[in-house]
Amino acid sequence: MAETRPDAPRYLRHQDAQAADTSATVDVRDLLRRLAERTEEVAEARVRQKRAEGDLKEKTREMESEREAHVKARQQLETDCRKLEVECIQISEEYRGLEAKAAREREARAAVHADLKRAQDRVNALQQQLQVVWAQLDQDRTESEPRPWWGRSGS
Repeated sequence: MAETRPDAPRYLRHQDAQAADTSATVDVRDLLRRLAERTEEVAEARVRQKRAEGDLKEKTREMESEREAHVKARQQLETDCRKLEVECIQISEEYRGLEAKAAREREARAAVHADLKRAQDRVNALQQQLQVVWAQLDQDRTESEPRPWWGRSGS
């Protein structure tokens, strides 16, 4: 008769449990057949496992290759980004230089225009003075010229 223990399976806990038949007969052919089936199942499982391991290794290689490609692409993008930042800084400096040059040229052009305006005003003033001088000269010439004798009337 089996012992009763609290951690034993339920059917062994009861006092009235019957003792196991120790004189059981075993069909060896049935056991061998079941063992062969199990062996086949195990072999199939091993084949599936090997196939799955191969697939997993292939996927791992693919993913590693993709990861390496991504790392290279990221590094290339970071390099390109740094180059573009440097180029952007250079272009900004060039732009500021060109703006300053354009401002200087605008100031110089304004100064030249102012000089030109002053020169034109001076030319206009000189032309007016010249006209006045010519007019006076003409008047002086006409007054100082002797009148022909036929134009003298009683003077």
